[in-house]
Formats: sequence, C-alpha cells, structure tokens
Amino acid sequence: MNESDPEGVMVTVESISKTPLSILRSSPDHIQRHDISDEELTFLLSTDQSIKGQFLWTAIGACLGAASPTVEAFKRLGTAEFGTGSLTNCIIFGAALVVIIVLLILKRKEPDLASETAKAIRSRTSRIDN
Repeated sequence: MNESDPEGVMVTVESISKTPLSILRSSPDHIQRHDISDEELTFLLSTDQSIKGQFLWTAIGACLGAASPTVEAFKRLGTAEFGTGSLTNCIIFGAALVVIIVLLILKRKEPDLASETAKAIRSRTSRIDN
C-alpha cells in the first residue's frame, strides 16, 4: 500500500513474521550541482582511494621489504642456517606476491567508474552563454 506524504513515499510490506514493515523512501528537495574545472577533475582522477588500491600498495611494500631476506634465505636453502626466520621471510614474500597478482587482476577487471564519471562531467554542456 502506498501512502504519500510531504516527506516522501511510505511503503508498507508484510514481513516474514507477518508484522507489517514501513519503509520511507524520500528524495532531496533540491540537488546541488557544483562547477569543477578540468584541472580539478584531472586531479581527482589521479588519486586512487579504493581499499583495493590501499591493499595493493601495502602488499607491494611487504613484498619489497621481504625481497632481500628472501634472496638471502634461498642462498642458505639446504644448509643448517636455513631456519624458521628464513622460512617466514619466504612465506611473507610469497603471500605478498600472490596478493599483488590477485589485486592487479581484480583491478584490471573492475570498471573504471572515475573515468566514466569524468567523461560524463566533461560532456555536459556549459550553462554560461558566451
């Protein structure tokens, strides 16, 4: 059942427990638009704030940090000097490398929403008459 009120649309639905649930859907009275320069838009596109990007950089740091000890561990492979510390370095390096590969594959497959949004913003007509 739909009931209209000044704040939005109230929808009442039956739930699994047979108790009606009321859901209020509303929209803003006014959508604010902002002017943005092409330089500002380019700057916004240049920053990667996604959680995948943050994990990628963390994995790259872990991989680079464990690279040198891992090379040293491989030199000691098969000797008595190869211990749990060497094994730990190899595991950290390998795990970080796997995370980097997986995140790069995921990043390549996901749509570039920022570029699509920037393209849509750039294609808008100007409201300023020349």
